[in-house]
Amino acid sequence: MRNKKNEWYIVRVGTKEDYERIIELCLERGYENVSGLGSDSFPVFLNVIVINDGTKQFGLTNVTCMAAAASQGKRAIGTEEYLRKMKNDC
Repeated sequence: MRNKKNEWYIVRVGTKEDYERIIELCLERGYENVSGLGSDSFPVFLNVIVINDGTKQFGLTNVTCMAAAASQGKRAIGTEEYLRKMKNDC
């Protein structure tokens, strides 16, 4: 198994369905909901959820952090791409 210590993803959640699928998956896997996201929180700022597989946390971000991520070549991925990655890691 690969080391997930620093693996984090910026996941686009443009629809309520995508948003709820991501939250449900994270909660099923025991990830901490650091932003207190719930179904009534949609839509979220920037339409993204940040997921840290190393610390097992997920939550929101801000424009400054998104700019920093972009400057390091980190890009947002779609919900389906993230779900495929998680399926392949099991």
